[in-house]
Amino acid sequence: SEEKFSKAFHSNPDFTMISRLRDGLIVEVNEGFEQLLGVKAAEAVGQMTVANLHMWADPVHRETLVRLLAEHGRVRDLPAVFLTRNGESRDVLITASTIDLATGKKTLDQDMAVTPRFITAQGDFVAAATTDDKFTVMNMRENTVVWTGPITIKTASVELVQFALARPDRFALVLRTLWPDRPHLERLYLHSFSPAEPEKVLQVQLGKPQESRVPARIGTGERELNLPVWVHGGELYSAVDGLFQTLDIARGTSTNSFTLPGKGPVSLLKVRTDGSALLERADQLVLVKARSGIAWTAPLKDREIRQVTSETVVLAEAYALSALSLTDGKPVGPGAKDLKSMPSVRAATASRIYFNMPDGNYLLENNEVKKVKEYPMLSVHPADRDWLVFTKNESPPGKGSWAAVDADSGKVLWQKLVTRTPEVV
Repeated sequence: SEEKFSKAFHSNPDFTMISRLRDGLIVEVNEGFEQLLGVKAAEAVGQMTVANLHMWADPVHRETLVRLLAEHGRVRDLPAVFLTRNGESRDVLITASTIDLATGKKTLDQDMAVTPRFITAQGDFVAAATTDDKFTVMNMRENTVVWTGPITIKTASVELVQFALARPDRFALVLRTLWPDRPHLERLYLHSFSPAEPEKVLQVQLGKPQESRVPARIGTGERELNLPVWVHGGELYSAVDGLFQTLDIARGTSTNSFTLPGKGPVSLLKVRTDGSALLERADQLVLVKARSGIAWTAPLKDREIRQVTSETVVLAEAYALSALSLTDGKPVGPGAKDLKSMPSVRAATASRIYFNMPDGNYLLENNEVKKVKEYPMLSVHPADRDWLVFTKNESPPGKGSWAAVDADSGKVLWQKLVTRTPEVV
């Protein structure tokens, strides 16, 4: 019930906030929010937006969060630094997700009496691991609970990692077995079942758990890894532990298996409309095709992946930028070399790379680098498209608008004027 959800939400000791996606309005906060930022709930809820909090010590952290949410719909344990009302710094790990609630009701507001520990979504369906060690699958469009119950694998308790497949007739969850006294036994499994017959379960071992972040190749810090499990054309694929396989979730079998080159964890970078997938493993880029194996590989060495567009992968290295074609892995032009400092890539399309340096904003286009005034805040790359997102103040300052744009035609579906600059959250 609503009352039970509220009690569970406010009893969580960690910083927790619910904000409205379309305008950033803060809908609900808990005591952890008040303690961390020094902002009272009465001041924030319904009165402030995420932008008004001014809580980001480094805007790059916020830009990273926005980009990851736009590309993947969820973020887990992203390191950042928040600023309190008094200007003090607080190191945090951010876990966040975006969920489309057609009903407009709060997530988990029906049949949930305990706090969700982790939420993962696919389409209209959401899977949640809760603090009572149970799992719940919900249809958020209908605002109903489809299934709830405990899950164990070989007597081990499990941790929810990802919603791998969500169809009305079958669900597949990626789970991690937990052996506190014997961590070397921990494995990732695919747990598949039909909501009509949840007791008939199929479980397929995918491989050993992998790191979610590893050290960056250039500079300092870490880079995020994405679990290499994906769906395309009704089929489920996995490259966990370096083993590519096509999984039959109805039979619990795998086919078309082969080992990827290199060693170490694998990260999923992009699934293309033809079903091919770009993967990163150690110092290798690998493009795989479900039916024909490895299409090409390319060494990364001291290059870091900055963007994956509809047709290219953008790479940064010390004082240089380059791009490889997703078709054959070959360089797309000479790129930009001998830059004055390390470039920070903000956005990209198949033919443009926007990057920032201490002396201003730049664009690499047609093998030419030029300084620009108009500069996107980020780019998103759904399917085979590239979208650049710009923000712009109207006159008088502080005015702006929200708009929904159809991805196929570019037609503006609706637009709403607001009294503050639009904010992407």
